[in-house]
Amino acid sequence: MFDVTVTLPAGMNGDTLYIKNLETSAPLLRHEVATLSGTVFLGSISLYTWHFPINVQSVAAETGIFTTANGLIKEHLHSASSLKLTTTSMVIDAVVDLFHSECANHLN
Repeated sequence: MFDVTVTLPAGMNGDTLYIKNLETSAPLLRHEVATLSGTVFLGSISLYTWHFPINVQSVAAETGIFTTANGLIKEHLHSASSLKLTTTSMVIDAVVDLFHSECANHLN
């Protein structure tokens, strides 16, 4: 097994970095996402794996879709619109904060 690391740049002048869409389709990889909610805002995030867990420490997004068939989903999510968490045979352990974001509307 191997690791894939995605590094996001810092926002300019300490501002929150806006990323319109972050998407994976990596059915044979575990997904580990660090604490991003204080520094990154995602318009959309979609993570897909098959037999492995999705572990998100903290993400802020307008919309999110997290899918795994045989893996745990453990997340702390801040969403301004909608979330979809799907697994067929494991536990979903999620803390979800719903909010209205003027910042998200301004960045679109």
